[in-house]
Amino acid sequence: LLVEIWKEKIFPLYLQEKIQPKASFPCYLVLYHEATLVNLLDTILFYKETCEMLGDRALDLIGYCNRKLVGLLGNVQSYHDEFREADSKLQQVESLMKHIETADLLTELSEQNKSMQFQVITHCVTILRHLVYNLDSLPLGATRMILNTIDLPLQMVEMIEKQPWTRREKDKLLKYWDGKWHAVPKEDQMKLTKTETQLWLIIIQLLLAPECQSRYEYNDFKKNSVLRLRAHIPEYLIDQLPALVDLQRYLHNLSIMNPPPAKKDIIIETEDNLREALLAAYKGKFKKIGDQQKELIFSPSQEDLKFQADKFVETYDLNVIQTLAEGKPHCANCGEDAEHRCSRCKDEWYCSRQCQVENWHSHKEICNLIAANKQTE
Repeated sequence: LLVEIWKEKIFPLYLQEKIQPKASFPCYLVLYHEATLVNLLDTILFYKETCEMLGDRALDLIGYCNRKLVGLLGNVQSYHDEFREADSKLQQVESLMKHIETADLLTELSEQNKSMQFQVITHCVTILRHLVYNLDSLPLGATRMILNTIDLPLQMVEMIEKQPWTRREKDKLLKYWDGKWHAVPKEDQMKLTKTETQLWLIIIQLLLAPECQSRYEYNDFKKNSVLRLRAHIPEYLIDQLPALVDLQRYLHNLSIMNPPPAKKDIIIETEDNLREALLAAYKGKFKKIGDQQKELIFSPSQEDLKFQADKFVETYDLNVIQTLAEGKPHCANCGEDAEHRCSRCKDEWYCSRQCQVENWHSHKEICNLIAANKQTE
């Protein structure tokens, strides 16, 4: 939540001032930190015990994920346009290298932030799926918040209709998974991606689980919105996700009869108020905080840079991670099996020279700092 507020309230101030930073690495770490934390939550919330340990903070997490989804749904075309523009810069190696050499560091950071936000939203979908399947482990207010306060069922309907993880480029269909856009061959275009599957699993649980059915408050608008899902459940989708048969049957019954009134529970509802408390605590102080942090983030001393690089290497030591991981390392650009390592920092893997060049704009800052840090040791 702190990183989210920083990116909303302080980072835009730096963009408005058009600062010419001496180094972008400290700022990149802040932007990257949100994606790291969300990825971690995506992983650990798979377990029911972890969901139980969230306590009332589950409501803050639900609110956070909701803001990310709402932001995406309101700007799907904008996100697609930005990815399209980024792709055009990577079509030729020469133009890519020119872009790297001439790009404003803040502009580059802003572009990386937008790309990371798409990954964050993808993880938020999975986090919501974990929470929805473990509602009995969450506070009582979590179910009401999901079903009626943010109305997650209707958000999922809109996600299915707008398909933010699918876009077309001329005669190509592209789908987003594993942090990259992939051109999908015709024979695979009907296959569900992981994120698309997560959306349907959330819908199935929210509409079919007895504890959700009894608490979801329908009206004519909600009923008609949910019934629009029928147009998005063809036979080839059912073959991939058989649980859609039950959803299809439920939608048919919903179309011919009204659901029973929602169960009214007498509970003391807890709100997701941590974000509001943080905003209130720092109200009117964001400009001052930004000024205080400006030198450390954009004009750090060599000692500060070395300290941050040391911490980064210690935290993201891939040599340690690889001893725990199974199989071959994966290419940082395309995700395929990789056999070639960055010769400077020794921490990033690639399947080919082309992938290394394409990923250089993201890897450059970290590579320089890690390599410099190793030279001083």
